[in-house]
Amino acid sequence: VEMVLNNPSFKEVALNLKKSFQKSGGYKEAVDEIFIFVGQ
Repeated sequence: VEMVLNNPSFKEVALNLKKSFQKSGGYKEAVDEIFIFVGQ
């Protein structure tokens, strides 16, 4: 946990994921898409 919290690259990746989720409709849309994919 400390390695992740102290490594700036993890924060950068997390922020990029956040932006990506926001652009694609937010986490609710992502969850819906995951359930659709799993149900196939």
